Amino acid sequence: MNKKKANNEYKSLCELLNKEASLVKENYYIDPKTGEKISTTYYLQHLRKCCKMGCRHCPFGFKKR
Repeated sequence: MNKKKANNEYKSLCELLNKEASLVKENYYIDPKTGEKISTTYYLQHLRKCCKMGCRHCPFGFKKR
């Protein structure tokens, strides 16, 4: 499997994990590759303000440069 395809599959998996965790109102899920806690869209929306730290699932549209 080439790197680009593997990266796309990883991103799709993270989106699915975020969606599932957000549906059951979880604040985070565990990244399958790194083991880190990743904030869900559900949690970030409840902050009501963007922290501008480049969160993976930022509901406010911030993109880290």
